[in-house]
Amino acid sequence: MATYILRPINFVRRAAIEHPSYTWAVGIGLIGPIVAVVLPPIRRKYFGYVPPEPIPTTYPMPKRPRNIPSGFEDPE
Repeated sequence: MATYILRPINFVRRAAIEHPSYTWAVGIGLIGPIVAVVLPPIRRKYFGYVPPEPIPTTYPMPKRPRNIPSGFEDPE
């Protein structure tokens, strides 16, 4: 029974020695979704994070009558 338990552990150990970049990539890839779920509440609760205001999608129109420019007409 011990061989069934040790084989995956031995495989992971050998893979970590022979291909460390793959091991780190898998490790960081597994941690990423966990951090995405856990980190935002911690930032809000302990560090006082407030999301920024949304970026305006339109330019505000001035509260005055429009001045039509003159002197740019086509020559006749």
